[in-house]
Amino acid sequence: MAARRHLVHPTEHRRCATPGPPARSARARRGGSVCAALLAGLGLLAAACSGGSEPGRTGPVSTTVAVTTVPATTTVAASVSPATTALVDVLTRRLALAVDIARTKWNTKAPIEDLAREAQAIDAVGQAATVAGVDAATARRVLQAQIEAGKIVQRSLHEQWTVAGQPPFESVQDLVTGLRPQLDEITVQLVTALRSTGPLPVLSGEAGADAERALTDRLTGVPRAADAARVALAPLRA
Repeated sequence: MAARRHLVHPTEHRRCATPGPPARSARARRGGSVCAALLAGLGLLAAACSGGSEPGRTGPVSTTVAVTTVPATTTVAASVSPATTALVDVLTRRLALAVDIARTKWNTKAPIEDLAREAQAIDAVGQAATVAGVDAATARRVLQAQIEAGKIVQRSLHEQWTVAGQPPFESVQDLVTGLRPQLDEITVQLVTALRSTGPLPVLSGEAGADAERALTDRLTGVPRAADAARVALAPLRA
C-alpha cells in the first residue's frame, strides 16, 4: 500500500480524495467529444464548448480562429465569389462521403439514422460557430441540410443494393475511427467557409444550377443524387 501511495502524484491523490461532480452520461461525453473536435480544429480552447474558462484559469476564453484555406475544386458560375465557391465545395465533399458511409453501414447493418449523433453534431457546430463569429442558427441549418441530404444518399443506395442482392463489400472504412473523423474535419471546414462568406449567400439562376450539378456529378450511381443535391443546397437557395 505504501508503494502504491508513492506512485501517486500528491496532486492526483488530493483529487481522488476530494468529492467531485457526478460523472457525465455516455451520451454527454460523446457530445462533448464532437464539440471538442470541432473547436480543436478551429484552433480554439476546448473550454469554449462549455462557455467558460479552463479550471484554475481566469479571464475570457480566447476566440482567435486559425482560419484554414478550403480548397475549391467545384466549378460554379464565374459571378460567384471564391468564398461561396469554397462553401459549395465543402458541401460537395461532405455529400460524396455519404457513399462511403452507406457502404460501411451496409456491411455492419448499422441504422442509417442516428438521431443522437445528429443532435450532438448540430449542437457542436452551433457552439463552434458562435465562438468563430459565425451565426449559430445559420451553421446549424446548413449542417442539418447536409445530414438530411446524406441520408437520402444512404437510403437510395441501400434500396438499390437490396433489390440487387448486393453482398457485403470487400473493404470499407470503419464508421467510428475512419469516417466520423472525416465528417468532423469537413464540419470544421464548413464553419471556416461560412466565416469567410459572411452572410449566407443565395445561389440562384445559373449559379444555383451549376452548384446543384456539381453535387450531383459527385454522386455517380446514386439513384436519388439530384434530390440529395437539392436538399444539401436548400439553405443557399431560399
